[in-house]
Amino acid sequence: MAEAVAVLRPRGLPRPPAAALRGAPWRGAGFVAVGFSDVDEEGATRAAAVPIDDGRVVLRGAIVGPVAPGRPPAGLVASLDRRFLVLWSPDDASGVLGHLAGAAWRGWTVDCRRLVGRAAGRLADDAELSIAVAAAAFRLPEPRPCDPLDLALASAELFLIAATRLEAAGAGTVADLLA
Repeated sequence: MAEAVAVLRPRGLPRPPAAALRGAPWRGAGFVAVGFSDVDEEGATRAAAVPIDDGRVVLRGAIVGPVAPGRPPAGLVASLDRRFLVLWSPDDASGVLGHLAGAAWRGWTVDCRRLVGRAAGRLADDAELSIAVAAAAFRLPEPRPCDPLDLALASAELFLIAATRLEAAGAGTVADLLA
């Protein structure tokens, strides 16, 4: 079945991670934290992607680039290929992500805000939790709100903190983090 999905995938879009990885330990799966700047007057935005491999941020693999309507940048698209996405707030990024990853991206996305809320014992749908507040709570540098690399890096670091805490509590699979 996975072969059929790959064949039907539009050209230029990243492939989703293998379905079998959902039941695997999260440290064995590839993730990528993504951050976006605000949309400018021409409808373009900047995006950054920071890979997370083996439970570690791989800053040397980070990519930053513009995302213009109708022209998804190949480097950013390639960085999403076969990886689970980590986003601070998937709802805020839905338009740009649909452009970069196609319609099915929600099925392979970690909502980092919800994950941090779960790890901290807060309500899972706590929409008031900002990335700046979460970063401060875990003594991380405050990300600059219009810098996509800062936002992606903060999301990656917060993801690792939350995933590690949840893993210690018995929730150590990819599926546990996607919930």
